[in-house]
Amino acid sequence: RDGSLTAADRWSLLADFDRALGFGLAEAVDPDRAAVVDAGDVEAEMADLLERREAARAAKDYAAADAIRDEITGRGFDIVDTPEGPTVRRR
Repeated sequence: RDGSLTAADRWSLLADFDRALGFGLAEAVDPDRAAVVDAGDVEAEMADLLERREAARAAKDYAAADAIRDEITGRGFDIVDTPEGPTVRRR
């Protein structure tokens, strides 16, 4: 993966290809999910949510843990529970 392009640059390049090739991707994209955000912000926010979910699970507050899981999945991520702890990945 080439790290020389920012997310905004990659998005702009994809939009140019879309216009040139006529795929119509721009019309199919959910504008709420298309926003360019800083990966560090997302990582910090997801880490906080995972930490809160783990604390709720440890306290056997499964309703709170499920609500946090629903918040994470509602943002377009899946939780993967591993022996080393939970991680998230974008769908």
